[in-house]
Amino acid sequence: MRWVGRFLSCSLILACGMATSQAQPERLELVHADELAGERSPLGTVRRLDGHVVFRQGEATMRCDHAIQYLEEDRVVFIGNVELARCGQTLRADRVTYLAREREEWAEGHVVVLDSARELRAGNLHYREGPEVGWATGSVVLRHLRTRAVLQADTVVYYRARGVAEGHGSPRIVQEDSTGVPVFTLTGRTVRWLDDSRLFQAEGQVRIEQAGSWATCDSLHFWRSKNVAVLAGNPTTWRRWERMTGERMEWHFAQDSLREVHVWGKATVVSEGDTLRPGTRQNRVQGDTIRILFASGDPRQVEVEGRATALYYVFEKTEPKGANWVLGDRIRAWIENGRVERMEVIGAPEAAEGKYYPERIVSLARQESVVPERPLPSRERGL
Repeated sequence: MRWVGRFLSCSLILACGMATSQAQPERLELVHADELAGERSPLGTVRRLDGHVVFRQGEATMRCDHAIQYLEEDRVVFIGNVELARCGQTLRADRVTYLAREREEWAEGHVVVLDSARELRAGNLHYREGPEVGWATGSVVLRHLRTRAVLQADTVVYYRARGVAEGHGSPRIVQEDSTGVPVFTLTGRTVRWLDDSRLFQAEGQVRIEQAGSWATCDSLHFWRSKNVAVLAGNPTTWRRWERMTGERMEWHFAQDSLREVHVWGKATVVSEGDTLRPGTRQNRVQGDTIRILFASGDPRQVEVEGRATALYYVFEKTEPKGANWVLGDRIRAWIENGRVERMEVIGAPEAAEGKYYPERIVSLARQESVVPERPLPSRERGL
């Protein structure tokens, strides 16, 4: 059996919807449609609605060009310019299948979810209103409008109420400044943000990049409120002519710039002493812990503690003048334009040691370092 109707106003449909909703609170109500056609069958009643279609359920309003409503199933398929609005959140898509009883949406095509603080764009989205969790797929971009953090991935699971988002499939988090320029990028096998993007986490083949510095590790936690990133599991930091390694590492930021790097456990820093001939003269510092301080993006001071050793090459302008090797409980070095300008060795006299190698025997200085001698690969030099 099939029936067809045309409505010039929504009053009749709204009245019918309200009547059926009295027995069950927040029942899905049809507010308006330009045209309505329906049929009854053993499988239930199906209504087809066209033109300026509007539904309502509690505080939620649904609008679209066309809709197919399965009355007994409490299921509606919204088609064309779909918009679902509820409690300050708006969902737009080409097509949405809405399960009224379960309060679930299956959105397809050009999906956009927007509220006062976040914007999600994806190819598809499955969203459950009760727990406020969504599964987005297809070139997903989740942007926090206040913190300017952006999560990109093939798939994102988003727990809206908890402020947690987890990306899989080439995931990356990009932190932007106020002008939209990326400040740093974080990638890994799994990348997530927590506490509404105040904490970033990454696991598996992690890489973080920031203004000329980049690092790799097995896992990373970045507390944005403290401006501290903790790298664990074979962490290594590279800069243009430097490489830092250890068992655990911290990056400290100030106004989106790298301010300090702390290294614990077999801490080592290797840098090119002669950037015109990479690999021929490599400065090295090693100890239980190393702290590197930066200014304007360049290292200015290095502090080494616990079984501290340092090998650095001496230049007079561009002319090589040999090398110094020192040993002590603590070493502090001041750097200018990539060269060691001054070094201080602290420790008991019987524990401190130092040697100078003139240029004619400078090759012997390499034997003092336990760090394997090898040039920095071009990738590590940033070439």
